[in-house]
Amino acid sequence: MLPIGRQFFRKLQSVLIALLIVCVLSLFYFNETTTTHWSRFHEHMMAKLPDYLPNSFRGTHFNITGNMSASVLVPSDDRSLPDVIDQSKENFREWFDNRTDVEPYVNENSDHPVVKDFIITNSGLCGDSSVDILIYFHSSWKNTERRRLLRETWASKSVFQNISIKTIFILGKPPDEKSQFAIDLENVVHRDIIQGDFIDSFKNLTLKSAMAIHWINSYCLQARYIIKADDDIFVNIFKIVEDFIPLLSYRNHTVLCHFHRAGASTIVRNPKSKWYIPLNVFEGEDHFPQFCSGYVAIFTGDLIPLLYESSFRAPVIPVDDVYMFGLLPYEQQFMEFIDIRQNLTLNKNLGLKQYGGSEPLTYVGANAWDIGNMEKFWALTLNKLTPWGKRRAAISVLRDNMGPRSL
Repeated sequence: MLPIGRQFFRKLQSVLIALLIVCVLSLFYFNETTTTHWSRFHEHMMAKLPDYLPNSFRGTHFNITGNMSASVLVPSDDRSLPDVIDQSKENFREWFDNRTDVEPYVNENSDHPVVKDFIITNSGLCGDSSVDILIYFHSSWKNTERRRLLRETWASKSVFQNISIKTIFILGKPPDEKSQFAIDLENVVHRDIIQGDFIDSFKNLTLKSAMAIHWINSYCLQARYIIKADDDIFVNIFKIVEDFIPLLSYRNHTVLCHFHRAGASTIVRNPKSKWYIPLNVFEGEDHFPQFCSGYVAIFTGDLIPLLYESSFRAPVIPVDDVYMFGLLPYEQQFMEFIDIRQNLTLNKNLGLKQYGGSEPLTYVGANAWDIGNMEKFWALTLNKLTPWGKRRAAISVLRDNMGPRSL
């Protein structure tokens, strides 16, 4: 029999060991329970996020401006949230297929006051087939090389698997028959030129805008989304589809663009200026209404009939961006704007620096005016495709552009 002191010590030791085990088990259980609780709470809250919100814009706020018709898009810098929303991208066809068909605007009482004859129409380009994205460019007749680069890079109809893209170039008349023959030959090869019967000049850019919406209303209104761009601008078509189309997929009559607020741009009333606006246009106003810069704009196809209807009443003004995105929707205020200026840059060096660096891509539109820049942007884009982009890119695109490139 152990002495009383030693017996007491052994019992005390057993009790302390038991208490220690209980404490350890309690801590483990509490931690597991708490983690599970907050994990379930987090999953519950994340499940309430709308399915259309792309991963790169989680936490985005849409701040309505004073006129209640424009939204300012502020991408979130928080990249720590789990990638739970990417699953919705696997159902990306819903962004296109769930949109309602649009009826064309038909004016049987009068001819269009601006759009007259087409020299080249290509009325069957879209035909009866489905068109997910229509891309159109205001292109000078002499920019043959730019058009070639666009067809071979981001505006190619063969960029994606299972996403239908059509591309057209809006031209006027060149100054001589030799140049017209070159345009005719280019069109025979590519069948993507829409040519109006007016002189191709800077002052006639507004006629190109009117002709574009007339053509789309007549021949390609099945396009779900439309991208309008200048022919010297690079657009990251992969990020447009992956991150920006979802933002439009649940909206109507909406444009994403570099937005100018009402009252920010002065109207030029001097008749000697090439920007002259007559007094009867925006009568009594000193500043333009809200509008978009037109170097890149992405909008829903249901805007076309409304814009086309307004074009029968609106005067032609020499500022084509204001005409298209300011004057035409001015009367009925049918257009909603989302400002994406922070995702666009006209500084080519800034754009190339981001695309060539290690930071995430935020610019979806950039100046590619200098020779060689369009190809540089395209190669860098393909080298930085997201997993979603790699799965959706056409095999030929990936095969022809694999691996890092020497630029």
